[in-house]
Amino acid sequence: MNFYKMTIDTQRENDIVGHFKDDFGLSQNMLIVGKECDSWNEGFEFYYNKEEGVLATDLLANDKGWLVVSEKLRAIILSFTDKVEFFKVKVLEEQSQESAGDYYVANILNTVDGLSLEDSDYITVETSKRGTVYIIKKYAVKQAKLINQHIFKLPPDYNIPLFVSQDFKDKVKENKLTGMAFLEIKVV
Repeated sequence: MNFYKMTIDTQRENDIVGHFKDDFGLSQNMLIVGKECDSWNEGFEFYYNKEEGVLATDLLANDKGWLVVSEKLRAIILSFTDKVEFFKVKVLEEQSQESAGDYYVANILNTVDGLSLEDSDYITVETSKRGTVYIIKKYAVKQAKLINQHIFKLPPDYNIPLFVSQDFKDKVKENKLTGMAFLEIKVV
């Protein structure tokens, strides 16, 4: 089976991009590293300017780098995994305060130890706090570790990107969901 790194579709025009005004002390990495969140603030809001974009996509670009998903994408994620948290979030137009629709921040908790570092294209950086840090340019994953895995992250220190299976990608395309791009990764 093929696997993909799922990202924001940057080729589209006129899409909404959410910007936060108050982060309520929620760190940027809090909802992208595959760990449970126990401090979500129900008042969190993203704002957009209709002069910059008006199309509400199913995966909404935002300045936190979080997985902000529509109700339709939420349902597809849940059909593939229950290792996820969803937090309701408002997406409002700056001037009119009109809602862009029902959105959630998805926190994918499914991590799979499937990275094949030796088959990946990467560089290393030495830091005083963390020692050697691997910056992966092109991912390679181990097929044997990914049986029945359809949406996942890789363990620390590789866990910020989100990876999905061919089945997940096909379901997204079948339902004509928007806002996502899929970059095929190497499977060994």
